[in-house]
Amino acid sequence: MANLRVTELDFDSIKGNLKDFLRSQSVLNSYDFDGSAMSVLIDLLSYNTHYNAYLANMLANEMFLDSAVKRESAVSISRHLGFVPRSAQGAVTTVSFNILDNQTTASQAVLEKFSIFNMTINGTTFPFVNLEPLVSYNVNGNFAFNNVRLKQGTPQIFRFTVSNPGPSEKFIIPNSEVDTTTLSITVQKSATDSTLTTYTLVTSIDGVDGTTKNGLVCFLEENQFGQYQVYFGDGVVGKKLEAGNIVTIEYIISEGDAANSLPTEQLSFTLSTLPTNLNNNNLLSRSIISRPAYGANKHSLTEIKFLAPLIRAAQDRAVTKNDYEGLIQTYKPQIESISVWGGEDNDPPIYGKIFISAKPTAGLVLDEAVKDEIKNTILAKRKVLALMPEIIDPEYLYLGLDVRVKYNTTLASQGTSRLQSLIRLKTENYFNDELEKFNKDFVYYKYINELQNLDDSITSILVSLRIQRRVDIRINVGNQFSQNNNIKFFNRIHPNSVRSTYFTILDDDSQLKTVFFRDNAGNPPNYEGTGTLELWAVNATTQLSDLLLPNMGVVDYALGTIDTGQFTPRGFPTASISDLRFSAEVQESNFDVSVSKNVLLTLDDSSLDISAGLNKNGLNITVTPVTE
Repeated sequence: MANLRVTELDFDSIKGNLKDFLRSQSVLNSYDFDGSAMSVLIDLLSYNTHYNAYLANMLANEMFLDSAVKRESAVSISRHLGFVPRSAQGAVTTVSFNILDNQTTASQAVLEKFSIFNMTINGTTFPFVNLEPLVSYNVNGNFAFNNVRLKQGTPQIFRFTVSNPGPSEKFIIPNSEVDTTTLSITVQKSATDSTLTTYTLVTSIDGVDGTTKNGLVCFLEENQFGQYQVYFGDGVVGKKLEAGNIVTIEYIISEGDAANSLPTEQLSFTLSTLPTNLNNNNLLSRSIISRPAYGANKHSLTEIKFLAPLIRAAQDRAVTKNDYEGLIQTYKPQIESISVWGGEDNDPPIYGKIFISAKPTAGLVLDEAVKDEIKNTILAKRKVLALMPEIIDPEYLYLGLDVRVKYNTTLASQGTSRLQSLIRLKTENYFNDELEKFNKDFVYYKYINELQNLDDSITSILVSLRIQRRVDIRINVGNQFSQNNNIKFFNRIHPNSVRSTYFTILDDDSQLKTVFFRDNAGNPPNYEGTGTLELWAVNATTQLSDLLLPNMGVVDYALGTIDTGQFTPRGFPTASISDLRFSAEVQESNFDVSVSKNVLLTLDDSSLDISAGLNKNGLNITVTPVTE
């Protein structure tokens, strides 16, 4: 008698195994198992077995965080690790405005909490609210509200009556897009007693007991339906509520990152709520101090699987590098990528410090308010006392590409212009998805493979690499980049390829000259050695250049560094750029470009501008058809 094999999981194999098993039986060995009636029964058994196998496989996968494919499974597992996934969080902006009201005699006006502002971003209007009441005083009928911090969202309020006091009673917030950072929770004694007590959300039970003094806390978690729920203590950890208490939860509903504003977008706002004691809410003047930014969506499945183990390991304290990264990314969703290293690994070493560099989701650097919050709120009570955190801005290394592609016209499914567009889109997506994060190197052959997979007709691809550093210079004062302040490319650079964009200086005759830096490596060049940095003057009309100063610094090709002598710029010949850009070719153009610590690789967005000294675009694509 044949044994029934149970290791098969696909339908056809299961069906074949059932047939073999039935044929091995003396009672059924003469049946036609492909006949209509018997075939239907075997199909039914096979489907049932296949469904059960699939279900068992899925259940096994969803039991573990690293193999879970459903977000609710990851949420459930992470709950046991003490990790609460981030909710949607509204964008934050700061505004100032004045209201003129000559009809009121009140000495002050109050902008109540959750007053509604309508902010229009490129034609789309989003509601914003203030999270704290603000007072303005009457100055000849003028009421000034300065530096008002607003958060994107719509205010909501829900009340629940306690029936079964204790942690088992959950108060579910019905809106899945709640911004949990705005939760305000109060408990009323009863329907007949309006005494209110404010409770605080906590993430740790340290110092929390059941007494009235320290027990006024509550806890937050996300349930399997993607909704957040609040629960209270049991009298031992956290004060236990009483039956008949009325729980009031105030919060705002956010649209996540939808209201983040780009620097080029048009902004305006109006005030919809009438401040207390005023007869109108017409804004006499208004200004936007900071653009809406730092909005974020709920944690994705991938983010939960990455952060939950880190937070579990951190135990709400910052000791290791991973602790710092996990805690900061959990509490500050506006951070897209973060790099942390100890002072002993710094260049030069600085002991007793831990360095943090972070890239925000919008913009290039964190604003000072966010940096202060990270140091003074998130890390102050969690870090090792002997270490002082220092937050530094990331440095950007701009990568320029010259992409030359040939394709076989007889195999092509795309025309030349279409293939060129696909290469550009693939390149931009590759940088967005794979790079522009800390500790992410440009892997040459990985990028080549991405392009090769675009179309089977592509026969050859050659990519040349240029790297660019952008430095801010002070006008009308001396500038010098040397020693720890020198210009670093972080990779080996090719001799006789260093060149800067244009700037202006005064010559010995007090005449304004347009100049630029370039290197002289000598003949033959030493790829492992150094070259001289020279200053050249350029004729803006003919674009011909002449050597002005032969010894203005040193270029180290192996280390990829530039030290300059002192120079005094007077300005730029064109308004298209307002910084000084040094570019150089990568010495090994067929290999990778590496970064470390606080350096980020990004695609060079330069546009051809001869008058500024930009001689080519950051991304150049040449597609040539060939017939084979």
